[in-house]
Amino acid sequence: MAAQDLSPRAARAYVTHLAKTVLRYEPKNVRRRGGGLTNFVYQVDIADQSLIARINADPKKLQTFKRDQQGMNLARDAGLPVPQVLDVGADPHPFMVLNNVRGAVGTHAYDRTATVRQMGELTARIHQIRTQGFGPTALDAAPLRGTRRHSWGAHLEGDLHASERLAALERLGMLLPANAETMRRTLAYMCTWRRNPVLHHGDMRLKNVIVDHEGKIVAVLDWENCTSSVPALWDLSIALHDLTIDEKQAFLQGYGYGPRELTKSIAYIRLLNTLNYAPVVEAMAERGEKSKLNWHRVRIAGDFNLYQ
Repeated sequence: MAAQDLSPRAARAYVTHLAKTVLRYEPKNVRRRGGGLTNFVYQVDIADQSLIARINADPKKLQTFKRDQQGMNLARDAGLPVPQVLDVGADPHPFMVLNNVRGAVGTHAYDRTATVRQMGELTARIHQIRTQGFGPTALDAAPLRGTRRHSWGAHLEGDLHASERLAALERLGMLLPANAETMRRTLAYMCTWRRNPVLHHGDMRLKNVIVDHEGKIVAVLDWENCTSSVPALWDLSIALHDLTIDEKQAFLQGYGYGPRELTKSIAYIRLLNTLNYAPVVEAMAERGEKSKLNWHRVRIAGDFNLYQ
C-alpha cells in the first residue's frame, strides 16, 4: 500500500486528525503541497506555526520516517541546516510532522550554479559525520534481524544487489559485454575496500533544498534515502546525475573534489550510478517499454558524453 491508496479526501482528513490529536491544535489551514512522489505532503497552519505533515498508508513507511528523522538529527547535531522534526508515529497511518521552512525550492533558485556549489559544500560536511555499519539499516535504531551490514562489500551485494543488477542489465542488452566485464572487475575491487562509513543524504538534488531570498540554502529536505556508506561516492553518483556539465563542476568544486580525484574515481561513480538506476530499467522491461529502454541503453553506453 502506498500514499496513493489513501484518497486525497481521506488523506486531508487524516492530517486534520493529526493536528487535533498529536499537535493539540485546531488547524487554521490544511492544504496539499506538491513534490511528494511516494507520500502525501500537506502544509498545516496552526496558531502561529506553519508545519509540514507527510503521511503514507503503508505500515512499513514508519521505519523509513524514523530513518529520515535519524538522518536529520545527525545532520542537525553537526550544525547543518535541516527542518526540525516535531513528531513521527502511526495513528494509524505512518506520519512525520516537521517545521515548514520558508523559501524557494532549489529547482527555482535564481542562481542554480551557486545553489549547486552550496550543495557540494553541504554534502562534504555531511560526509564528515561518522556512522557505524553500512547501508540504510545502519541508521535504524532497531534494524531487522540479519539486515545490518558490517562491511562495504556486504552492503554492495546485500542491499544494492550489485552482481544481480549487472547481470540483469547485461541480459537486457543494456551493457556491452566489454563494459559489463569492466564493471564486474570494478565491483570486485570495490568489495575489498576497508573504509570507515559516513552519513550520506542519498538524494542530494535541487528539489531537496530550500533557498532564501539571498540564495542561501536554509534547509536540506527529504532524508528518506539517507544511508551509511564510504565517503563521497554514493552521494556524488546521485547528485551529479541530472546536472549540466557546468553544474557538475560547481558541485564538485563546492565539495572540494578536484579533477585528479574525479579521474581516479569516475569508474566507481559510473558503476554506482548504473546500479542505482538498474531497477528502473528492469521495471521498464517488465512493462515492455522498448522505446524508453533504447534511450536508456544509449545513456548507459555513454553516448550522451560529447567529449569522447
